[in-house]
Amino acid sequence: MYLRLIKHIFLLALFVIPQCFANEINGDYLVRKALQELLQKGDPDKVGDLLEKANSQYPNFKLANYLQAEYYSAMAGQLPGVNNARINSEASKNLFDEAKLRIASPANAYALRPMQIFKIPNNINYVILVDASISRAYIFKNQQGEPVLDNDFFITVGQLGVGKQKEGDQRTPLGLYRVGREVEKKHLTPLYGVGALILDFPNSFDKYQKKSGSGIWLHGVPPNVYNRPPKASDGCIVFTNSDFKYILKISREKRVYVLVSSSVKWLTLKDWRFRYNKLINDLSDQILIKTANSSVMGFFAPESEQQIILERAIVNDSSQVYREFWERADQSWQLKFKSVNKLGG
Repeated sequence: MYLRLIKHIFLLALFVIPQCFANEINGDYLVRKALQELLQKGDPDKVGDLLEKANSQYPNFKLANYLQAEYYSAMAGQLPGVNNARINSEASKNLFDEAKLRIASPANAYALRPMQIFKIPNNINYVILVDASISRAYIFKNQQGEPVLDNDFFITVGQLGVGKQKEGDQRTPLGLYRVGREVEKKHLTPLYGVGALILDFPNSFDKYQKKSGSGIWLHGVPPNVYNRPPKASDGCIVFTNSDFKYILKISREKRVYVLVSSSVKWLTLKDWRFRYNKLINDLSDQILIKTANSSVMGFFAPESEQQIILERAIVNDSSQVYREFWERADQSWQLKFKSVNKLGG
């Protein structure tokens, strides 16, 4: 029976089965837990209970609706055929793709560290790290400079992915951004759900690279849907309304950065500290870390260890930082761009 159920819904080999989930029990958690139970050949009744709970609590959650319908069909012994229009429709394919993304998070993310974040400035409280490859945002707390995973959410990015270059290209920017002010409700349509937060795109480095655009926000979804598809925005980063309430809460109380990456690389804590120390030593040899007038507060590697962002303190100015973009070529580091940036929110 279980083989029939698995074949009815998904191909087992396509998935990475998660072991850890976000702290909050939300629709994403329930669906991912149901899929884990299914793919590990657990209790079929538990799969049904989880999907029933997801549908009753989040009736507009299309993926949960789809999975529950497939579950009931499979339990009734109705196997899909290659010509089954319901299974092979474009809508079903999109939901299938969404399900793959939802459970593509690493098995033990809460015990790992991201290569993209090596040090968080002491007056930044959270970093939202976006892994565009799996449509997921990881929320990291600053714990004495180290990133410690606090929560993670499914998100929507631009219709044409990431790597924004110009206005209207329907891509989400890559890079490090500051979460700015909350948009007043009177300026929002229902499209934005429970609220919106402005990102500082284009920042000074974007402008240096001749990138253009405007209106790149973090925001919620219309009240009649649970979530938007993985790639559906015009460049914004979109959360479910319940998840975005959490983002609004921390942004109102704390200073928050957003780091958007094509794909997050995860390291064990031991390997992460080894990489950090090695990079620090390499940089120190070229007098990048120890200077007479400033010290490194933030240390990020958005896409690879060959391109890094350093943030340095400005003496006698606690409201701004130097932000430096370095690139490694031929075993040496070169400063590509330096600017003065407002710190925090």
